[in-house]
Amino acid sequence: MGIFWHYKKKLLTYSFPVNEVPEQSGFIDVGMGHYDLWSTFQKLDRDLKDVEYEELPRGRILYDVANKIYKVYASSTMILTEGFQDLVLHTFNLPKTATVFESDLHYEPPKDPLEDTSESF
Repeated sequence: MGIFWHYKKKLLTYSFPVNEVPEQSGFIDVGMGHYDLWSTFQKLDRDLKDVEYEELPRGRILYDVANKIYKVYASSTMILTEGFQDLVLHTFNLPKTATVFESDLHYEPPKDPLEDTSESF
């Protein structure tokens, strides 16, 4: 279980094996968020120093105990990007037949307010 960012064609990860993370409300999920860990990754890669945690594509993997499946949450763009699903499956050593990929608005990249051309107020 874990969280990840997609950066330079690889995944930056924070993860634990499913059997090392306690179950909560029917799911197994690491207790850390992207915001909580971002400063650690910034220290590991100087190129990330001025990058905010939500600027890179990111996602989360959890395990649904009742349904016995891994759920990968990410932006719709990432999920549809060629090779992304295989990268996640390989990096986290997840079984393809027991893993589902779902888009989640929480992981969509922030919208640039200057790009909004709508006239509504």
